[in-house]
Amino acid sequence: LRHLVQNPAELDLAFQSSPIPQLDVVLAALVAGLAARHADITLFFDDYHAVEAPAVKRFMERLTRQAPANVAFVIGSRNLPDLQLGKLRVLGDVFEIGPDDLRFASSEAEAFFNDKLGLSIGSGTVETLCSRTEGWAAGLQLASLSLSAAHAP
Repeated sequence: LRHLVQNPAELDLAFQSSPIPQLDVVLAALVAGLAARHADITLFFDDYHAVEAPAVKRFMERLTRQAPANVAFVIGSRNLPDLQLGKLRVLGDVFEIGPDDLRFASSEAEAFFNDKLGLSIGSGTVETLCSRTEGWAAGLQLASLSLSAAHAP
């Protein structure tokens, strides 16, 4: 965070002042620092589902609402984050990629196996693999390794 704020000493003080950082000070410094940048900025937050502290959830809620227009957020989570997504959706400020978007359709899996990996797998087998892996790329990749080993001379 230090490189995003205009006055890093202010941020240091907010974190050192008590066992619980002064999140209002951190938020104000971060938003001001982001606004001072003249380039597009993307902030990535992964494993957001692991966030349990209400103070952190409130901080993120406020950060997503107060961030300047040059800031985009990418939030990876196993469940929908509690960030007033309804309002953001209405404004057209959310692009969601859910589990169904990440699953391979049978035609995509067939192209993956046959065209990309050079395997000759029939559509029935592809359907079975898609069903068993729920179309997940990692499962299909593991299946391809097994199939490649089985067809190796």
